[in-house]
Amino acid sequence: MAEEIISAISTPAGIGGVAIIRVSGSGALAVANKMFRPSGGVAVERFEPNRMYTGRILCDGFEDYGMCVYFKAPKSYTGEDCVEFHCHGGTEIARGVLRATYRRRFARVYRVIATGFPLPPPGGLPPAKDPPRPL
Repeated sequence: MAEEIISAISTPAGIGGVAIIRVSGSGALAVANKMFRPSGGVAVERFEPNRMYTGRILCDGFEDYGMCVYFKAPKSYTGEDCVEFHCHGGTEIARGVLRATYRRRFARVYRVIATGFPLPPPGGLPPAKDPPRPL
């Protein structure tokens, strides 16, 4: 089964100079590996948790120079493995980076913010439940 992730824009749309796109779940580091090219030569899979790395964020049709940080479970905002892309602010770049996270075909992605679903409740999303089993 594909790794499940959730990705969302974590900053107000179009307000600041920096936008943050958070990717959470067991496949978060795999998303970063496909989308981020660090400038310092450290491979994404060797990222030290809680440390910012600069580099290119590769999206569909464009790229942005920004930062990426990896938070290892359980010491993350969501309690799962988590990656954040810090890109230039504004609406289009942030949405483009978000779209690129859920166009990766190796993972099943829940498009929470981009599709207009309501925001998660305070404290984040509940843990994933096992699918119902036949009786």
